[in-house]
Amino acid sequence: MEAFSFVVLFAAASLCFTGLFATGPNDDDNQTLKFKESSGPFAVAVFSAPGDLAAGPSEFSVLVQDRNTHEVLLGAAVDLAAYPSVNAQGNPATVRASTADSHNKLLQTAELNLPNEGEWTLNIAVRNNSDSGHYSMPMRVAKPATAVEFPWSFVFISVFSVILAGVYLGRRRLLHGERPAQV
Repeated sequence: MEAFSFVVLFAAASLCFTGLFATGPNDDDNQTLKFKESSGPFAVAVFSAPGDLAAGPSEFSVLVQDRNTHEVLLGAAVDLAAYPSVNAQGNPATVRASTADSHNKLLQTAELNLPNEGEWTLNIAVRNNSDSGHYSMPMRVAKPATAVEFPWSFVFISVFSVILAGVYLGRRRLLHGERPAQV
């Protein structure tokens, strides 16, 4: 019974840790600086996933600061509009960024759907009181990755659990005088 409870407890703790590792880091922490520009009354920085963006939903985080004082402007309205650079006539994907879904409350976050791969342009419109600024950022959208990651952490934890259980049972037999049969 003691060995069984040990294995169950170890497996439960391992699954909890594996689940934490599988979720990955905070989304805001996994972003890189893609664009930074000071123009008009604002200094704007745009963050998104590192490398080329994958076609489909992409998250953008925007930091808006006063150009002179570098004070973060939390009340600024930030509108994002993305459209393919080649065919700028189509309807752009538009969204208003907000701090509601952002883990970092200094950043305004929005998710845009970029359905096609290729060269895209992201327009950023910022308004704060009577001030406004417009920025344009080129970006590359790549084919989405189709590879499925194998859950190596679950395999590792399972193998490690079996090894620990084997060592525990082996030591228990030796301590209680149950010697392995001699050939």
